Amino acid sequence: MTEYCRAARIPYPEGFIEAGSDLFAVTTRLDYHGSATFDDLLDVCVRIARIGHSSIRFEFEIHRGDAHLVSGEVVYVNADPATREPVRVPDSVREAVRRFEGRDPSGPD
Repeated sequence: MTEYCRAARIPYPEGFIEAGSDLFAVTTRLDYHGSATFDDLLDVCVRIARIGHSSIRFEFEIHRGDAHLVSGEVVYVNADPATREPVRVPDSVREAVRRFEGRDPSGPD
């Protein structure tokens, strides 16, 4: 997630803090399709599948060469750090994802 944010030029956590919010993980899912072993060279692929009103769903895959080892997702809720009440994902994040991925992240999954 951190490297995705860097690549997409989403300042994390600064961009959220400036907007008066932060991300809190609410769901994590992993599906194992194969195993990695010590010192394997792995590719970790990450994208934002969807941005809702206050949630961001990251999808990822882990590969070793042509072998697809792991699929998963992490859902974060953007919330006020003091009250933990959900708040809208900043427009600056939505725009950064549009530029980086070339699609509207608010669309259907």
